[in-house]
Amino acid sequence: SFFRLIWSVVQPLIDPVTLEKIRVVKSSDRDSIRNSLMERIPMENIPARYGGSSYIALGYSPEERLLKDLMDHNNNHVKGMQTSSGCYFCNSSH
Repeated sequence: SFFRLIWSVVQPLIDPVTLEKIRVVKSSDRDSIRNSLMERIPMENIPARYGGSSYIALGYSPEERLLKDLMDHNNNHVKGMQTSSGCYFCNSSH
């Protein structure tokens, strides 16, 4: 398959430690997808479409939203845009 060809070229370039963390599963094998995800992710955090029990859309979990807000905040600082004095990131002890 095309994927196997590309993977055979890319795989030798990947650090062995990273390779140990990679699982390649067929998109049509839902059980394999779910089982691979469950090795590292709790069932309640796996989206329902992958066999988990989370109904939070990808990109909308509290952690993902906070990360997006932090990225926006940092990008605004780089652009020289001022933030309010009540900035969550600048004025907190996180």
